Amino acid sequence: VWGANAVNGVINVETRSARETPGLFSYGGGGDIHQAMTGARYGGALGSNTFYRIFGSYQLNSDYPMANGQSANDGWAGWHGGFRLDHYADDVTHMTWQSDVTQSDLDDHASDAYNANLLGRWTHTLSERSSYEVQAYYDRTYRNDALRAKSTSDTIDLTAQHNFGLGENNDLMWGLGYRYINNCLKQNTPLVRVLDRNFTLNLASAFLQDDWKVVPDQFTVTLGSKLELNDFTGLEIQPSLRAVFKP
Repeated sequence: VWGANAVNGVINVETRSARETPGLFSYGGGGDIHQAMTGARYGGALGSNTFYRIFGSYQLNSDYPMANGQSANDGWAGWHGGFRLDHYADDVTHMTWQSDVTQSDLDDHASDAYNANLLGRWTHTLSERSSYEVQAYYDRTYRNDALRAKSTSDTIDLTAQHNFGLGENNDLMWGLGYRYINNCLKQNTPLVRVLDRNFTLNLASAFLQDDWKVVPDQFTVTLGSKLELNDFTGLEIQPSLRAVFKP
């Protein structure tokens, strides 16, 4: 599923549907370095089958001390906010739209950064063993590092996946993916040299995987492969064979 982007591992974060987080939640705290951190979330319903969640947070962080006791002058502050909508057209169709924005002042206001993204996902369940999922997202990340360079990165990512059962003992999954990244760099100081100010990256992939339940609930063999086409090494074939035994 992950391909060459998963160099040392994968962190998989699954967020709750807005239907599962109604009402108000808030928090706050502070300390010597993390001077202030606060946030709030509120969820509700727009009709009987559409649910929403809005949220916002803020952090204020002081400079870290260096080993010699002097300040590292790396204090920063930032806020983060966004929303999520979940619409259940029927018992088997689920649509999600979500977006969030982050803005940060870095290095005691010498540098700044922001990130904004938007995601849409459609899921359709045919049975307990069969479902479709299509997802698309756009992301922009900007950072102006006063001592180094200014960078902007735009990412568009499209994925589709289908799970289905084949007989009683085989569960198959296949999918397609495409990611486009456009980067723009501009140096802010002669101490940094930018060789390529504008460059793009393309990553296309397809995969197929079969979970064969040799002995149901005890012994499963997983066989699959991913084909990946990237701008660095061309076509990559990534086969996988695993077995799980539960005594």
